[in-house]
Amino acid sequence: MMGLMKGFVGLSGALFKQIYYALYDDDSASMILLIVWLPLALALAFSSTVRPVKSSTHPRERKVFVHYMCVAIALAVFLMALIIAHKQVQFSPTGYSASASAVCAILLLLVGIAVKEELLTRREEKKRQNQKQAKLLARREEKKRQNQNQAVQLEPPNEVLMVRDSPDRDSPEGNPK
Repeated sequence: MMGLMKGFVGLSGALFKQIYYALYDDDSASMILLIVWLPLALALAFSSTVRPVKSSTHPRERKVFVHYMCVAIALAVFLMALIIAHKQVQFSPTGYSASASAVCAILLLLVGIAVKEELLTRREEKKRQNQKQAKLLARREEKKRQNQNQAVQLEPPNEVLMVRDSPDRDSPEGNPK
């Protein structure tokens, strides 16, 4: 992943150049100034968001990395083609705007990949939580049934037992001879 990020640092100069051409004209001094101050301003603006994060594995980590890599390669090829075309043909301001829009669209693909994976991860996490809750409810119901069964087994039978205190008169033991 670090190599991919370093690759984007390398591509950022070409990105800035295309965006600058779309916004301004062919003024090289202003472009160099933009390339110097914009990355510094972005780094300072987002430096407070940097924090240590626990390392975790993502089930589709390799697939996501390959998607990022493909978009990065597509962006590099597109920028290379734009730079070569710019050397061969003079672009109009509309052409620069169209090329900058295409570059921004390719960059938004990266955000789309991240958002898609985040949504999939959240959906899977919610599914896992629902499964855990279902298992917990099933365990509670099973314990409840077991407790009811034990209570039924411990209850005395409903039959009334007759206890004899004295012998009956009708019985042979009750009649003296």
